[in-house]
Amino acid sequence: LPRANGWTHLITAAYNGYSDVVRVLVEGNASPDLAKDNGYNAVIAAAYNGFDEVVATLLELGATADAKMNNGWNALMIASAQGHPRVVERLCEANANSNYSRPSNGFSALMTAVSAPHGAAC
Repeated sequence: LPRANGWTHLITAAYNGYSDVVRVLVEGNASPDLAKDNGYNAVIAAAYNGFDEVVATLLELGATADAKMNNGWNALMIASAQGHPRVVERLCEANANSNYSRPSNGFSALMTAVSAPHGAAC
């Protein structure tokens, strides 16, 4: 169940890198794609912080690699901008759309990586 701010236990566990907790929650019927009102979900939370193992666990348990936030950012773009190459690789292996671009500015994950000081891309 989401808290007042929209953070679920799953999003919180993913954000903090607790892959074992993520597994228990999803195997206990938490939706791996449940998102806050702005589209922020567990995969995006784990990608932001570079938690490759959490991303892998979520994808293994059925999470969508291409989920987007309302602002157009997706997990691949976020991992690229944050400089998390292992997460980028994991998402690309899960067939995340590396050609997707944000409607607001046309930036793709590759363009995001190039413009970030420590970016990574597939």
